[in-house]
Amino acid sequence: MSKAKYIYIDDEFDQTTEAIRDGLRDTGIVDVDLVQVKDFKDQITSFEGELREYDGAILDLRLDGNHALNVKYTAISLAQEHRARSAANEGIKDIPLILCSTDKKIRELYDRDQTSHDLFDFAFKKDKQPDWKEIAKTMESLAIGYDVLRSTPIAGLKFVGRDVDFIDSRIFGKFSDPDLQYPAHELAQHFIKDLFLQSGPLINRALLAARLGVDIENSPDWETLLNETFAKTQYVGVFCDGWNRWWADLVNEKFKELSGKRLAALNASERVNLLKATTGLEGLVAASPIEHNVSSNYWTVCEYFQKPLDPMEGFKVFARKQQKPWQDTQYLSFEAAAERKGIRDGLKIHPEEAGRLELAKEKVRQRR
Repeated sequence: MSKAKYIYIDDEFDQTTEAIRDGLRDTGIVDVDLVQVKDFKDQITSFEGELREYDGAILDLRLDGNHALNVKYTAISLAQEHRARSAANEGIKDIPLILCSTDKKIRELYDRDQTSHDLFDFAFKKDKQPDWKEIAKTMESLAIGYDVLRSTPIAGLKFVGRDVDFIDSRIFGKFSDPDLQYPAHELAQHFIKDLFLQSGPLINRALLAARLGVDIENSPDWETLLNETFAKTQYVGVFCDGWNRWWADLVNEKFKELSGKRLAALNASERVNLLKATTGLEGLVAASPIEHNVSSNYWTVCEYFQKPLDPMEGFKVFARKQQKPWQDTQYLSFEAAAERKGIRDGLKIHPEEAGRLELAKEKVRQRR
């Protein structure tokens, strides 16, 4: 595939929207064409025509904000129609859909409607000084990944990058029937929402560091450890360029191969000392506990601070959606939970943890 090409549909055509288009174009990673939204019927018709030339679409959430255009629908309605028609094989190309809006509008509309989250592959906020390069890399990965999912037979799930016999059968169970055809967006959503965005079989960089006991910020040999020692544990399947992830089971196996020890049985200092001894990488530093925590038997991270945390000292996060069997529980540290950090982003403790949090607060008060 040549440079990924996106259409950006907005109700405004001003300095803000042009800055978004230019910010993405200037990365040299993706190309973006900015167009104003049309009447609903004409916009849907464009899916069958001009949209086929694009590898993805960026949609402003409130397409009905420009009263001069007399448009009476939002990006959610447009995305629903596109997803339904592409799944029905009506000649509409199944492409990644990206949501773009202000923080205020996303909170007012998108965050309240959880069902709409399955329509979009990625979202960014136009008023938060976006990292255009990182966003463009994700857009490129989505375009390439969708192309793979549209063209690769589902049998054997070759696009996961490893033998699926070693993966929990429940994860891809619904896709295992070779006689059934699934739209690319349904597979994409499964990877992104059920595997990448919540830890389980795959873990992100912060969680990998926590399990290895490493303080990323103070370890100059961290990248070398990743790129050399643990290179073969990295996920290399579809969308890997947009979401850097590592297979949790392969990380455990690699550590045991190196040291003869089980990761979970050691504290951070013990893990790091073994890594230094077996790899010769002296620039690795063990991570210290978050304030008010004492254990370094890390196996998770505080979702707010993204710092290593022993789950025994953490407080379970209330999950809006029912967790899948293979997904890990998310936690907040005492510091984050007590100060209600992350509330605006939906990070709050599970109601059953309220009593334990109050007891912990009282113990801290007594120590002061």
